[in-house]
Amino acid sequence: NYAGGRPTLDLETIYVMNRKTPGNLYLLNLENPNDIEQITQEMTRSNGHSGLTWTKNGKEIIFVKSEELGSEEIWKIDLETKEQQQLTFDNEKSIYKVELMPDGNSILFGSNRSGSWHIWKVDTDGRNLEQFTDGIVETSPEVTSDGKWLLYREAFEAPNKLKKRPLEGGESTLVLENVAVVIKVSP
Repeated sequence: NYAGGRPTLDLETIYVMNRKTPGNLYLLNLENPNDIEQITQEMTRSNGHSGLTWTKNGKEIIFVKSEELGSEEIWKIDLETKEQQQLTFDNEKSIYKVELMPDGNSILFGSNRSGSWHIWKVDTDGRNLEQFTDGIVETSPEVTSDGKWLLYREAFEAPNKLKKRPLEGGESTLVLENVAVVIKVSP
């Protein structure tokens, strides 16, 4: 993420500003909006920009921590102790969007960790990582409120397609073509 490129007088070098801005997670009390608590203390990483979600008990946040674009991992933070736990380990791969499974024990996420984008699943303790879908360029996982369906975006070439498949397994089916990048299922 570079900005402000300027060549030297001899035109052999370009000076640029690296706009690597840290992003931290904050909690805001809706009853008292001035009561803001910073829960991560990063100087170089971005937290939550590529995805975050709450655990079922509401005491932890699962989020994507980015060193830079293309070097992202899933982490979990305990809101009381501020202790963080890394859940995925595959430097130089991208992750986009995390979604908690209905049982609260697993996380779905889009990643290119196999060389192509698919939906992956990992337990909330970081164990049992597995590829969950095997189509073409799948991202943006969303689970329906009844816990029966996975909706996701498939996009190899335009148009983007919204697909669904049963969470318990089975074939994916087309729901809609020409969908937006962000998918959010109504409760």
